[in-house]
Amino acid sequence: MKLENWLDSLKYDLEPTLDEAIIHLGDLFPLLREFKNTIQDPIWHAEGDVHIHTNMVLDELYKVFRNKEFEPDPDQRQILILAAILHDIAKPLVTKEVDGRIKASRHEVVGRDYLVYRLLELELPFSSYKQIINLVGYHQRPKLLVIKNEPDYKYYALSTYFDPTLMYWLEIADLRGRTCDDKEETIMYLDEYLSKTKEILDTHKLESSITRFGTNKEYRWSKYLLATGQVNSVTEVPQKIFERNTDEHSFTFTLLCGVPGVGKSTFIKKYLSGSEIISMDEIRAELGDRRDQSKNKKVALIAKERLKEALRKKKNVLWDATSIRKEHREQLLSLAEAYGAYTSLFVLLDKEKNIRAKNKDREFAVPDEVITRMIENFQYPSPDEAVQVLYINMGTIDDE
Repeated sequence: MKLENWLDSLKYDLEPTLDEAIIHLGDLFPLLREFKNTIQDPIWHAEGDVHIHTNMVLDELYKVFRNKEFEPDPDQRQILILAAILHDIAKPLVTKEVDGRIKASRHEVVGRDYLVYRLLELELPFSSYKQIINLVGYHQRPKLLVIKNEPDYKYYALSTYFDPTLMYWLEIADLRGRTCDDKEETIMYLDEYLSKTKEILDTHKLESSITRFGTNKEYRWSKYLLATGQVNSVTEVPQKIFERNTDEHSFTFTLLCGVPGVGKSTFIKKYLSGSEIISMDEIRAELGDRRDQSKNKKVALIAKERLKEALRKKKNVLWDATSIRKEHREQLLSLAEAYGAYTSLFVLLDKEKNIRAKNKDREFAVPDEVITRMIENFQYPSPDEAVQVLYINMGTIDDE
């Protein structure tokens, strides 16, 4: 069966085992083949290795469907099966013994970033792609919100990453698919997570309440204020919107995120030509050689000073660099927000083969090994990193 047909069958009645999935997905996600060699802590996973566990998770997910505990639509069914197959994809990379215990620290977020370019090869609807990426990347987070007694806004923020109901059933299958002593307690946490999330979303009534404020820009700002805890409910939004609509807050800081060859320069010319552009490559050229990486610290200092100057003057300004690391993005976006700017993050994605082909056609091509390193180190941006976060998939803007 062709991969395209196999993926389509997941929407309807196909119930593949992990071994069957590996036949179709193993070349794209080679870590799947390492599951049998990846041990787990016997306290939390007495069933055995990651391969055994993932098969059990799939079995439990299919029982959910068969027993009609949850009746997904075709796209949701496909999303959940792929997320179940891939949810522990990074465990072969991060599993190690620490003080006599087997740990797989940060396997969720490492798995998310491992999937960013590989998952594009499946050519799923981009809405499904984003759901799977974030279900994998945050699949331990829901119960932790409850355990840590986190504030409401963190529940709301997480609901912007993925469908909470899909996450709930993935977590239920994950829990039922292991041998451990904490199942009842964890199910209580998951039930509370879903119940509280629904209550918070109903309380905010964001979709119906905020649209009356007018523009798409105001709507995005409202969601951002709620997701970052700057307001506690939609009733506080109008005042914040009013404050932001003054002349002092009418300028935008735009940050691009994407590896070399993904099409940032083309995107700027097509959509963002009206902003002052701060380009790392252009600053290197001013210093003598745009390919010279030895002066990166000096380049960064010059760029940061130019950014501050533009923000002080309330100019629309664009930061043209790869910005693949979350910490770096946070520093720039926080700085711009402190000056009162509307922050916008454009995440440019493409298949790896397309990136490499376009890079070779550039006047100043980046070495292949640098592209490889950047793809490996890419950290997928979350929807609440900026007021507006848009994902550009192979040149098409996803504006959901």
